[in-house]
Formats: sequence, C-alpha cells, structure tokens
Amino acid sequence: MTKYQKTIIMIGSILLLAVAIWIWNEQTKTAVALNGASAPSLAYEQAVVPPFENGVEMVVEPLYEVRKVRVVGKTNLPEGTLLRVQLLGTGSLDYAGEYEVTVKDGSFTTDLFSRAGAYLMRGDYTLVVETAKAAKQNSSVRAVTGSKGEKYKGPNVAEATGEQIVTYMMPVSVK
Repeated sequence: MTKYQKTIIMIGSILLLAVAIWIWNEQTKTAVALNGASAPSLAYEQAVVPPFENGVEMVVEPLYEVRKVRVVGKTNLPEGTLLRVQLLGTGSLDYAGEYEVTVKDGSFTTDLFSRAGAYLMRGDYTLVVETAKAAKQNSSVRAVTGSKGEKYKGPNVAEATGEQIVTYMMPVSVK
C-alpha cells in the first residue's frame, strides 16, 4: 500500500468518526422544537420528566497520550454537577491521581493524568468517576438530585455515609 493510499484511508477514517460523533450528538439532544415552537426550558423538562427515571447514565472513555491518560465522559447528570475522577494504580503500581471536574453541556473532561508531568508506569489502573457529596454540589444541582442524592437511580448508585452518590468504575491499561 502506498503512502498516498494510507493517507486517503486515514482521512476517510477521521471523517467517518467525525460523522459518527455528530450523529450520536444529534441523537442524544433532549430539547426538540415541535411545530415551530421553541424548545422547552430545562426547568420545564425537569418538572415534566423526572431526570433519572431511567437511571443515571454515564459513558466514560480514557484517551491515551503517550503513557498519560485524559478522561472524557458524557452523562445525564445536571449541569454544574461536581465529579471526582480518580486514576488508581493496581497491584504493585503506587499511583493515585485525582481531578475534580464539572458537568457542562452533558460532558466532562479531565486534564492529563501523569506523574508530575512524566509518563505513567505501564500497567493496570482503575478509573473511578463519582459525584461529589451533596454538600459540595450547588443548589441548582441539589434541586434535581435531592439534598442527599436521594433522586439518583440506577445500578451505579451507592450509599456513602448517609447519602447516595453515583460511582462508575472501569479498568484502564497503560501500555
């Protein structure tokens, strides 16, 4: 295969990925204008449809950048929700990194996890994303989630010191 053919295939793959992401974003939008009317406000949607009726949703993906990891995610948690994202070494890997991020437009992104700017050690890690305690959330978030997270529903909801939090865990391997 020539260099030109490889370049064409790479550009085609990037375009296909961009189209797939665009379609996914279009399908996940919640506000729909009907009959030319403007989309309902977020407050109206929250009043009409319980926000977690189908459970808290979270899609998390680690992005690798030369033995460093950035975490991106999409969620139906309310705008402004404070999340704690941790990367923890397993086995003999002595590493614990943490970022606090805020949900904006249904997504969140961390900075790069590294060892003070240096590469992470090769090996297995556990990625943990969890909501901060209710006392750290702003009042607009607590209005949706409850004063102690009692409105959260779904398999990733756990009890933590008298309140509910959302916890999502996945293995991550740094090569």
